[in-house]
Amino acid sequence: MLNKIADGLTRQAAALNGQVGIDVLDVGCKYKPYRTLFDGRASRYVGLDLNRYWGVEVQSDASRLPFGSDCFDLVLCTQAFYLMEDFRRVLAEFVRVTRGGGRILLTTIGIWPHPPGDRIHRWSRRELEEVLGEFGEARVEENGGYLRLVPQLANAALAMGVEDYLIRRYGRAGRIAATPLKGIYLGLNLLALSAERLIRSAARSGMGVARALESLDTHLAINYLAVVTPRK
Repeated sequence: MLNKIADGLTRQAAALNGQVGIDVLDVGCKYKPYRTLFDGRASRYVGLDLNRYWGVEVQSDASRLPFGSDCFDLVLCTQAFYLMEDFRRVLAEFVRVTRGGGRILLTTIGIWPHPPGDRIHRWSRRELEEVLGEFGEARVEENGGYLRLVPQLANAALAMGVEDYLIRRYGRAGRIAATPLKGIYLGLNLLALSAERLIRSAARSGMGVARALESLDTHLAINYLAVVTPRK
């Protein structure tokens, strides 16, 4: 799934068509995993997060951005939007700090396994399009469907069931005992990627069942990439 996100963001960076000297705000940046996509394009790249991770320049809440209006050409928010309770206020802040002609680029989860105690918003495509459409012209695309969800669910069951139990029950010894699970996680991911490629190849060759599976895949997105041109 992270590869899909990176591919989508790479396309969006390329869509800047050689534009340079832009000011970028990365909201919920953590360790700025996509900073290099804008090397040579951004004259200023500001990382903002609630927590003081390494490389974070501004520690702040996204619903109260500590910047003046119209001071960024691009607002980037990857895998953090679903954690924001007052998402309309956050979007209003994104629009406020974005210059005319600028863009908001975000990724967020759809169907995705999380522990019950996590306060998150699992978006549907329609809901996301409607909410983003209140703030400007929005385009939403899926980043992976059930073909990628199945191994994630299996891994989540192991992580939240077996691994968490071992760590809670036995502490450090449990953490060591759970180490072999890392290999299982990797194996499931590799198996799923191989199966997905096989299904997509069969669909391209015209196999009916594979085409039906590929079609169904588009209706169960586990992640979305959205591009918003703000209404100023």
